[in-house]
Amino acid sequence: MKANKKTLMAVKNFLQDRDGYDLEEVICDVVSE
Repeated sequence: MKANKKTLMAVKNFLQDRDGYDLEEVICDVVSE
């Protein structure tokens, strides 16, 4: 999965509105794919 910076920011902003998400874990998953 190749995500550009704009996509990552959108995901980050989306997840910040939710409880129970580990943002760093999600980002690591995105980067590792």
